[in-house]
Amino acid sequence: MPERIDHAAEAARFAAWADNPTLPPENVTAIASMAQVHATLALVEQQRIANMLRLSDQMTADEDYLAASRLNRRIREGLGL
Repeated sequence: MPERIDHAAEAARFAAWADNPTLPPENVTAIASMAQVHATLALVEQQRIANMLRLSDQMTADEDYLAASRLNRRIREGLGL
């Protein structure tokens, strides 16, 4: 399994790097774009986890136990636990 990327941390790292006044403007634009990409991916991850949590809340006792177990595992992975 590939290593999990912390997109929020990557966005912050690229944003801080783009704030360097010695960089040429074209580099700042490219680096700021990378910050935006990682920020968007972080938001997508959070929305996916929220959707899985909502689905988990809707599962009733007669739902398939195996499906609920898989969903809970994916939620833990998404949270980095």
